[in-house]
Amino acid sequence: MHKLAIYFFFFGLLLGCSTSDQIEEPDMEPQENIFDGNIWLQTQQEVDDFGAEQYTVVTGYVWIAGEDIVSLAPLNTLIHVDRFIIEFSPGLTSLEGLNSVEQVRSISIHYCDGLTSLSGLEGLTTIKPLDFSTSNFSWISLFKNSNLASIAALSNLTYAQGIRITTNNALTSLDGLQNVAEMNGVYPDTTPGVIIGGSILVNSENEGNLSLTDFCALTTLFSNGSFNPDWYYYGENAYNPSFEDIINGDCSL
Repeated sequence: MHKLAIYFFFFGLLLGCSTSDQIEEPDMEPQENIFDGNIWLQTQQEVDDFGAEQYTVVTGYVWIAGEDIVSLAPLNTLIHVDRFIIEFSPGLTSLEGLNSVEQVRSISIHYCDGLTSLSGLEGLTTIKPLDFSTSNFSWISLFKNSNLASIAALSNLTYAQGIRITTNNALTSLDGLQNVAEMNGVYPDTTPGVIIGGSILVNSENEGNLSLTDFCALTTLFSNGSFNPDWYYYGENAYNPSFEDIINGDCSL
């Protein structure tokens, strides 16, 4: 009887261990939660409400524009978005909340005078059309952000189909673009792939970056042998190095 009790005791221990092993599950990757279409967020409450849905993919645009918008933190589950438009949001001092975004077809940040950096875009690696994109037009556009002093948060960006940086008068350096090693151009027959200042449109105002003196971050892209110099448009910055200047090391004052 004593031996039988010992047997059941050890059998119970083995059973318990087996049960414990069975309930352990491997870590699962988060499932896609897709918003199909476009969304326009004009207030902080609308940002909060959309973020509460925890979407990971948006097949259209996310248009953010509102004077009372101060935080994008609720959007921290987004990974792939066809197009971001962030503009006319003076209360926005950071892009924190977009940290998980890895690829977009296009991202435009315009008239956001509260931004001093692009902090929050450190996860962005690729700017080109996604599988679900309905347009091939693709670039990052930074326009008239009067206090934007740094784009260093873009340092993980390795591919951009187009870059436009105009009228950001606190910006002194293109540091952040140094790892962009490949570009096909936006529409190579008509539009440069890299636009830094200048007045590309007929009768347009001066679109130079009035403090910009350091273009050295473009050296990798311009020196790889595949970038067409005709894709580079520049002018009306504090310093205006040519394509040849940049690849020869005369990239900053």
